[in-house]
Amino acid sequence: MQSLAALLSLFLTLALSSPGRAQERDPLWSDTYGGNVQGQATDVEISRGTAVVTSLWSGVVPRFAFGFHVRAYDARRGVLLWEDLVNDGLINIANEVTIHQGRAYAVGMTEREFVQGFALRAYDLDGGALAWEDWVPGGQALAVGAGNRTVVAAGQMGAGFAVRAYDARSGAFLWSDLQGDTNRTEYATSVAMGGSVVVVAGFLRGDDQDSAFTVRSHDSRTGALRWRDESEPSRFGIAYEVATRGRTVVAVGTIGCGFGVRAYSLTTGTVLWEDVEPGSPDPSVDPCDEAR
Repeated sequence: MQSLAALLSLFLTLALSSPGRAQERDPLWSDTYGGNVQGQATDVEISRGTAVVTSLWSGVVPRFAFGFHVRAYDARRGVLLWEDLVNDGLINIANEVTIHQGRAYAVGMTEREFVQGFALRAYDLDGGALAWEDWVPGGQALAVGAGNRTVVAAGQMGAGFAVRAYDARSGAFLWSDLQGDTNRTEYATSVAMGGSVVVVAGFLRGDDQDSAFTVRSHDSRTGALRWRDESEPSRFGIAYEVATRGRTVVAVGTIGCGFGVRAYSLTTGTVLWEDVEPGSPDPSVDPCDEAR
């Protein structure tokens, strides 16, 4: 028994010290709010050695107010290079950031005179100077993408699925795509750029309030609709994220009431393949009822 115990001990020692085993390491650097400040970092992008972070920041007066906060760091050393805080009113949040050709584009919601609005702010990556901004009342931007001289922000406006496009350098407004009904809550949740095409994912609702996994493709400069795809509406249908690479688009989310992945041709929108799990191993059980 002692021999067996010794062998077991040796095995565990070798396994725990194996080079292939992940080991805890100290970070290069960290940044946490202190004192009476609270916050939640929401997104990060890195370019040219600079890490740009968006966040929800609470530490303004009154105490329960929230700020649209963007901070840029030296990615290797953690030195704060610049920051921007928008804290007018009570509710502001920076949701997502992308970096393209020397500029950082952050989107979210900011408040002006007690009205929340769909917000996009463009910064010079070097120094953080505000290059331009756009604000539209009654909405929130959840996602942003940039490419082909164009910046595209997407989210909700009123209660509908909303997409707005701008010239990346000047901030000039180019086009918008507003879908849905103000009586129904609908969102665009993700943006992906593919050459001259922008693909946006989210969900739209039917008359019965069920929602559809939704993907829409536009010409990035003109806004012309290239193609669209919507799943059969269900209680939980939504496309959360979309990505492009080469000639392929892949969107993920909930189709029906379960796991859903659907791939498309970037140019035509033809469905190349999909992987959909119904959400219930029992065919006699409605997966939507089980998912509740």
